[in-house]
Amino acid sequence: MKKLLTLTSFLATAMVLAAGANAQTYTSGLGYAGSGYGYCGSYGGYGYHSSTAEEGILQGYASVLQASGQANYLNSLAAVNVEEARARYIKNRELATETFFRNRQINHAGREAERPIRLSPDQYSALAKMAAPERLSPQQYDTTFRRLSWPVALMGADFAKEREALDRMFFARSPNDSGNDSTFSSDVRQLTNSMQNTLRNHINELDAGQYVAAKKFLMGLSYESQQPMVVRAVALR
Repeated sequence: MKKLLTLTSFLATAMVLAAGANAQTYTSGLGYAGSGYGYCGSYGGYGYHSSTAEEGILQGYASVLQASGQANYLNSLAAVNVEEARARYIKNRELATETFFRNRQINHAGREAERPIRLSPDQYSALAKMAAPERLSPQQYDTTFRRLSWPVALMGADFAKEREALDRMFFARSPNDSGNDSTFSSDVRQLTNSMQNTLRNHINELDAGQYVAAKKFLMGLSYESQQPMVVRAVALR
């Protein structure tokens, strides 16, 4: 502000001196009386001059004010532009930050989804027990008389060959016929797999309950062949 006032004072003084010089030239030079035009200089040029010193001062002051006002306008316009640019910069920075954290969250979720699930030993043991087939119930396998009770879905003619072979094998079973690597278990597994393949061909003929019961029985039969044989004596009266 101090620089602007100094410049304004300088310009005003310069305009006053110039106006006074113009007025003096007009009054002392050769010219026509009552006319606004006069001869000035030795080169013979004509030009307009203020009629009085006061008019010259006022015109100079008006020019200074006009220049000062225009400067103030340009300065305020520049300030507005700076504020707008700063606001846009801040908004862009906020959007960039928000985008960065959103992308990081998406990447983290993607990595977590691809990461394999780690279970504790107890959880693995519980899952193994759930996945393992169950042994046949006493109603399904009478260990006293060594007799199998087949579900209705496996009583058809398509299963007769395998069913009769398994009945003979379990009836003639000895305590040594057990274990996953035994011949007995291997033969039982082969026959039950063949019956499961035949069962799939009848899936559209059976309701869901019959199909599940038959499949579960065959899995239990194969699992039973791996377990130690349980011998129960007949109670005598």
